[in-house]
Amino acid sequence: MSLNVRSILGNSLSGAMVPVVKLLITFIMSPLIVRALGNYDYGIWEMVFAVVGYMGILDLGLSPAIIRYVARHHALDDRTELNRIFSSSISFMFPVGLVMAMILIAIAFWAPNLIVQGAPAGDQHKYFIFLLIVAAQTFVTFAGSLFDSFLEGFQAYKLRNYATVVMSIAGALVMYPLLKSGGDLLVVAAVNAGGYTIKFTFYGIMLATKRFGSFRFRVGESSFATLKGMFSFGVNNLVYSISLRISSVTDSLVIGAFLGPAVVTLYIIPYNFISQARSLIWALSRNFMPLFSELDALGHGKEAQALYFRGSRFMVGIILPLVIGIVMLGPSFLEHWMGPEYAKSGRMVLYIIAAAYGVQWLNPLANRLLTGYGQHGIMARLGIIGSFCNLGLSLIFVQFLGKEGVALGTLLPVLFFEPLYLSKVCAVLETTLWGYVMQVLIPLLVPTACIVAAIGGWCLFHPPASLLQVLLIALFGVAFYLPAFFLFAMAAEERSLVLQKLGLQAVVKA
Repeated sequence: MSLNVRSILGNSLSGAMVPVVKLLITFIMSPLIVRALGNYDYGIWEMVFAVVGYMGILDLGLSPAIIRYVARHHALDDRTELNRIFSSSISFMFPVGLVMAMILIAIAFWAPNLIVQGAPAGDQHKYFIFLLIVAAQTFVTFAGSLFDSFLEGFQAYKLRNYATVVMSIAGALVMYPLLKSGGDLLVVAAVNAGGYTIKFTFYGIMLATKRFGSFRFRVGESSFATLKGMFSFGVNNLVYSISLRISSVTDSLVIGAFLGPAVVTLYIIPYNFISQARSLIWALSRNFMPLFSELDALGHGKEAQALYFRGSRFMVGIILPLVIGIVMLGPSFLEHWMGPEYAKSGRMVLYIIAAAYGVQWLNPLANRLLTGYGQHGIMARLGIIGSFCNLGLSLIFVQFLGKEGVALGTLLPVLFFEPLYLSKVCAVLETTLWGYVMQVLIPLLVPTACIVAAIGGWCLFHPPASLLQVLLIALFGVAFYLPAFFLFAMAAEERSLVLQKLGLQAVVKA
């Protein structure tokens, strides 16, 4: 097994730690936050950050461009161009981040009803302060994202992952007693903004150390030509980013506009339950993009193809039991975790969104490969068409089917466009659709059948009556899935590496 794959496995394992920790924090904190904020304020929270998500397109696709160009010039040991990228990026990201913050401040002062229509009487001052806090967080997050992108280009995943874990745990420890003692929306906003500020400040300090090159902003190193080159690459990422935001954050705004902020909460809780699995896949896969970029720069096409197949098989192998568990146990989990109201109201949303993301996750590395190879134009073109189909269908269906119609608007475009993404990936890798199916999906059939049979059999005879039982059934299914995955989905070389990592290779040989 190549050193690249060993590095990928190590980075992926540390990356998996982030969503797992966040999942545990969400499990503990979400019921407390929803009770403290109430359905209306929680819906407002989601709607405001949906607006902030749209504003994120103002980076003009620069963040992924930074990752790719840093990875390429780091591989070529071009220190001069790395300095130009750093200073040029700051000269763009900081002023634009300030403009974003000023827009939110202007809304807070002069047009708060754009977001908080129908707010309870006497709460206007609270929402004014809330928008000011969000404005500060928006500047910090937007400006700080270039530090994050630089570290990702350097493949400093462990540093980023450990920092995220520490800040997530610290934030929960601060927020929990404050909410218990009567804290509300402002407490959640302030703790959230403080956490991002500390994290991105830490990233900036790390880049200023000798370990990463003692990066400093220097006006003389800001280069319009460097920015122009990154924007030329980033224009497709910009279009794709717009499509992602339309697809992912529009739901809250559509539901809020047609059905009210309180219904947003009933939709977003099952949606966010599934998004925890999405976070895991993004965390596991994100270190592939700069590596694909390096392989492309060095002309190692065959190694990239082998890495893509192997990485995709492991990614799909991780996500399949999560999707199956969500579909088979999700409603029971929501009932015992958040309450019967959320389980009953969110059941169909859960099923539909799980189907939508489940289809997407059958090809989890498409974005990483195409961006790394600079072939991401197809994602931009298909993505923007699919996102507007999503929006149009959601606007139509919400009027007849309610929040379930919005979920359906997400699913239908996915069923059409995802096979097209896979076709493009196969063309870039000089392989076939059937080759991908044989290398990635067929080996997972037996493990999938095992976990479905295990969970289904238990639920048939003993339906879960508590949250503990839901978790036990999930573990029971995983206990059947892992050995089957080890035996049927892994190559002999991969099994040997796993046994070696676990210190069991000598025992098996004996």
